[in-house]
Amino acid sequence: MATAAVEETAVRDFAVKQEQDASTEVPARADSAITNWTTPQTTPHPQAAEIIRQVEFYFGDDNLLQDAHLLALIKEGKGKVSLHEIMSFRKMSSYKPRSAVADALKHSSLVEVTADGKSIRRRFPPARRMTVKPRLNLNRQKKVIPEDKPWLTKGLMKPTGFEEYITEGPIKPVEFEQDREDYAEDMSFTSRIETAVTRFTARRKMHQETRAIFSKYMLFGGMDGGQQMFTGGGFMTEETEGLTKKEIAEKTAYYGVSERVMDGFEVFEGVSTWSVDFEATAKGFLSSQFMAQSNWYDVNQIKTATNVLRKFYNYLLLHDVCPEYKHQLMAARKVCDVAEEELPKLAVVDKSLPGGFNTACSTLFGGNYAGLHAGKGDWVVEDDDVGWVEDDAKKVFLAGVAAYGTDEQFAAVEAKLDGTKKPFQVISIENLGLEVVAIEFMTEEAKQVYEDPRLTSTIVKPMGRLHCIRWEVPHAPPMDLPKSALEAKKSQKFEFLIDEEILKSCYPGLKMEVCVKELDIGVKWIDYLETTYASFFTWLVNENIREWKEPGPARQWMGRQVGGQEMVGAEGEGGVGVDEGYDDEEPD
Repeated sequence: MATAAVEETAVRDFAVKQEQDASTEVPARADSAITNWTTPQTTPHPQAAEIIRQVEFYFGDDNLLQDAHLLALIKEGKGKVSLHEIMSFRKMSSYKPRSAVADALKHSSLVEVTADGKSIRRRFPPARRMTVKPRLNLNRQKKVIPEDKPWLTKGLMKPTGFEEYITEGPIKPVEFEQDREDYAEDMSFTSRIETAVTRFTARRKMHQETRAIFSKYMLFGGMDGGQQMFTGGGFMTEETEGLTKKEIAEKTAYYGVSERVMDGFEVFEGVSTWSVDFEATAKGFLSSQFMAQSNWYDVNQIKTATNVLRKFYNYLLLHDVCPEYKHQLMAARKVCDVAEEELPKLAVVDKSLPGGFNTACSTLFGGNYAGLHAGKGDWVVEDDDVGWVEDDAKKVFLAGVAAYGTDEQFAAVEAKLDGTKKPFQVISIENLGLEVVAIEFMTEEAKQVYEDPRLTSTIVKPMGRLHCIRWEVPHAPPMDLPKSALEAKKSQKFEFLIDEEILKSCYPGLKMEVCVKELDIGVKWIDYLETTYASFFTWLVNENIREWKEPGPARQWMGRQVGGQEMVGAEGEGGVGVDEGYDDEEPD
């Protein structure tokens, strides 16, 4: 039976990280190394021979070339392996202390200890090819607390159930029977989802980051949360007597469906105010709530959020909690995949727009970036937007017109440079929403302009075109225009010159709020960027509706505020104020 050969490049990468030894002799035995101990001032480890023999076995050709985990550690360490990792191997764990182990290994003819005493590596590369592909085995890897996160403890480093490599299932027969009892189809959805959330959280260890994401998602999706929310406080051990595990879990549940949401499932006059929509909730949370309340510029934060939601949906699917919404759960999982791919790109666009050409136009023609140049004043600090000098802005503007402008626009710019034409005028300013429909990278004609030797070492960067259409921004004020004018605006298309480096992160469906200006020669530019949105952006009224409360009876000061008019229900007229017990005073 044949096995696939490992790529030769992997062998070369492994070999290049080793310090070459001119000698090709077979390494001396460990006993011989101890006999030739060269540091008499140091007492040899009593088990030095065993240590050297065991480590030389690990790094010997017969074992190393088929040990995928050790090969992966060598690759990650660029040729060396942490001594901590080696000492975590089962047959090395009894050898203490590390300093004595390192001292013993200094006398091995196969491996050597690095100058800092923290790592070891082979003295020369293997004579044969690897027979396996390097791959870490998480069960063998030592859990090392990252240097940049010293607050982590060994307990926090243990698996939580949210790791990407952990999968749901399989379900044991006993658990399957329990699921059929607790998630029976004749039970209400709210009862099933509460049970599912309780079990999901009970079987996973939530750290601060995952708890924050999951809690925000639960609250956004119509749940209330709080420690032992159904018990009103402490839940004494003696109170559990006579209760089943299920009843105890219900009493100590952290999350439950909000009363307002619960009421909304009941149809009133043929209309229910709340509906189940896992896909829309995933879109709304990841494109709005998460971005507003988390550092979505951080790729790790994005992965944490999408992974938490994905694990929850997988749990609901595996345990068949709500089969009537199976298609929604599968769609919601796809939203997580899309978000994980899009949001890092969106972060680049959000930080980079409006880009060079648009900034140049804004600087030259009285836009948002005009007059911002701060030079190198004492008040300027790192990362400040110090603006552009006009000479740089002119170079970028002229290059853009030369590369993509029409003959008429180019002639107008030449006339302006000759002084035979009046300064350009801004003829329109509009704040609007845009949706990207296509990305056009640099044309061959434009390439000739941007690769001109006179521009290659300047502030001028290669540009492509971003094609957009109008997008209706949620809650934007309506435009007071005739119907025909509105229809014409809706069908309007836009083209903007954007740096190619920014275009690499753009994608069809990306949305944004911008201010667009236009010159009298027909050149449009993005004067400034207000906000960016993912392609799956969805605005839901969840937060607003849940926070809304029925207004209480009017207070007397309210009547005085509106000119002394009597108000029905005001105090003194038989009404009771919702803030009863407070002084009846004018508001500050």
